[in-house]
Amino acid sequence: MLVYIRLYYGIPFIQGEDVIKGVERLGCSTELDCNITNGVCLEGLCRCERGYYAPYDARVCEKEQVVGTFCQDDTDCVNGTSPWACIGFRCRCASEGFYAIEGRDSLCKNTRPKVGMTCTSDDFCREKLQTKYSYCTKTGSRGVCRCRYPYHGTNGDRECIIKAGVGLKGCMGNDLCNQYNTDSVKLICQRASLWVLGTCVCPHGAYGALGSLTCKNETVIGTFCNKTIDTSLCQSAINDSQCLDGRCQCKSGFYGKEAGKNCTYTQVVGLECQNDTDCSRVNNTICENKKCSCLRGYYAEEGEHACKEVLLGTPCVVGNVGFCPTAVNHSHCDFETDTCVCKKGYFNETLYECLKVTLGTHCNDSAKCSNTIMNSTCKATICQCQSGFYNSSLEMCEKVVIGSPCSVDSSCSNVPNTRCLGGMCVCNDTAYHHKETDSCKIKKDLGQHCDGDVEQECRTPNASCMAGTCSCLLGFYKHQPNITKPWTCLPKSLVGQNCTSEHGFDVCNDTNAACNGGEFPKVDFNQSCQSTGECLDIDAVCINNTCDCKNDTYLVSGRFLYCT
Repeated sequence: MLVYIRLYYGIPFIQGEDVIKGVERLGCSTELDCNITNGVCLEGLCRCERGYYAPYDARVCEKEQVVGTFCQDDTDCVNGTSPWACIGFRCRCASEGFYAIEGRDSLCKNTRPKVGMTCTSDDFCREKLQTKYSYCTKTGSRGVCRCRYPYHGTNGDRECIIKAGVGLKGCMGNDLCNQYNTDSVKLICQRASLWVLGTCVCPHGAYGALGSLTCKNETVIGTFCNKTIDTSLCQSAINDSQCLDGRCQCKSGFYGKEAGKNCTYTQVVGLECQNDTDCSRVNNTICENKKCSCLRGYYAEEGEHACKEVLLGTPCVVGNVGFCPTAVNHSHCDFETDTCVCKKGYFNETLYECLKVTLGTHCNDSAKCSNTIMNSTCKATICQCQSGFYNSSLEMCEKVVIGSPCSVDSSCSNVPNTRCLGGMCVCNDTAYHHKETDSCKIKKDLGQHCDGDVEQECRTPNASCMAGTCSCLLGFYKHQPNITKPWTCLPKSLVGQNCTSEHGFDVCNDTNAACNGGEFPKVDFNQSCQSTGECLDIDAVCINNTCDCKNDTYLVSGRFLYCT
């Protein structure tokens, strides 16, 4: 058997168990494989969408913010009750040793050790739960404590236990041990005394693996033995074996697989050990749980003479979350091929490394780009932003809008009436920025309706939006040289300046003046003037901006006004 254990997201998969596969039990390659309400396929397993919750193996995910809600990062787990963190795609207690009841807005407590409490290492779980059959399901720096098959324990349990058969604890008699056993060879309840509850074991000379419901009369490595009954049971059937701790085992320095019939004098994976030195002749191993085991990032079958490096393409078991990524960052076990592959959003150029897909990554199809970076596509074998989008970073394509960075006018073509100026998309000369719609609208001509929200809304120079219409500014008048030319706003003339008579009073800056024959008319007595030349009477002068008689003369009123 392989030295990695068959797990489904840290929860033992029981061979032959008849269950409806649901959340975190069902393997997948796409969402279609899951058929779970509000479910997604993430790293080879069916899970809930972020912000949704469902217990293990359920078929419906519901929108809930509780302990166990599915998440992508810590920001999905903000909660006022106690500090949570996103651990293994679920919101759990942030601190090691803390536990909260799943499915509720529960308070994280550090009380008695429990299955499901937050952990940072296998040793922490083994020490707290007091069994080597526990481990930490780390997917980053933290995980939760789980039981290793054939031991079982659900969230909140205080220990990992054998549920039935060989290894079941708490028996008082043989009936409990054989509740599922219909074979002729019966299990027995082994008790140290009448005052102590016992453990279910096979009788002397019979073998049954931990958790097995039946026993077989055969002498193999692992067969139950009792020296008081027969001291030679193991040695007579298996060379270099002994009865130790009630089971037939290989002598020190020899190795044999459980249920096997040979003990070999060699150093191999699975050999019993006391320290790392005992495993020194087996490449890439350490002494763990008194057995020579592969280092993290390596694998082998028991009995092999060396551990091989885990690479992309190495066979794996879906749900054994640490096997692939421990060796190759950003990898996981693929549901369809049962091999280590790069996670979604990553690609490999070698068997040793998964690289993140970014803009500029080499591609052969658009899916490689768009599956990781929204609004991207494969152009000229390079991941690039789609038309109308620009790269705000190596991992993001944002929609081109007014103010977006640019290098040429075509970069802004997705936004009508724009151009590239000073490295930024701005409205061109024919348009103005309409803030409410964040768009470039065509400027209005004289006489057209306008909103008056910006100064540049009217196209004509020296014009602005007044009373909802584009009109000439004060001091300017509307003029069109001919029908083929656009209307313009020209400055009005002062009294005494040349003018165009066809515009009448509009051309004159003084509201009391009008254009007559190309020149302004003379100003009568008591009317406004700028200079004496503007006064009608030859004896009149412009005094204090008013036409009046010269000194020593006075105004005579008759048919006409004159000075005398």
